Amino acid sequence: MMRGQGAIMDGLFLMMIASSCGVTLIYVAGLYGSNTNIQTISLYNYEYGGNAMVALQYASLPAPSTQTFWTRLEEVLDPSSTVGFTDFMDVEAATLWADATRYAPTEKVYLCVKKDVTVPVEECYTTWLGTLDPKSTVYVTSAKLRATDNQGWIVSFKVYY
Repeated sequence: MMRGQGAIMDGLFLMMIASSCGVTLIYVAGLYGSNTNIQTISLYNYEYGGNAMVALQYASLPAPSTQTFWTRLEEVLDPSSTVGFTDFMDVEAATLWADATRYAPTEKVYLCVKKDVTVPVEECYTTWLGTLDPKSTVYVTSAKLRATDNQGWIVSFKVYY
């Protein structure tokens, strides 16, 4: 008689182990999907930022200008320039900015410039009119730019998510 009860208990323990392994497997599989999604979004935003910076570097300004965006930006950042960064982006580089942000994953895309070390504050340009959530995730792609005054500038392309 005792043999039957032992077999039933062994079977119950086996079922508990099997069901706990199944629940753990389903839980881990659910985490894998969400982590993969987060990584895909992160990778896409970094790739988008890098590609947009490269596109801006090699893009030519609209006619009648014969300069590239990058060389004209160097002139605009020169202290003796009469054109400000925002004015340059609004007028001369408006179509380039529209093209660069057309396929952005979000509307919250910024192009920022900042003196290398001397000025801790950066000047940013965007066509997005909302306010940023302080808890937003930001993806930044940066490049150094040597302006005509031989001062180093950091140009950053930021995507807020």
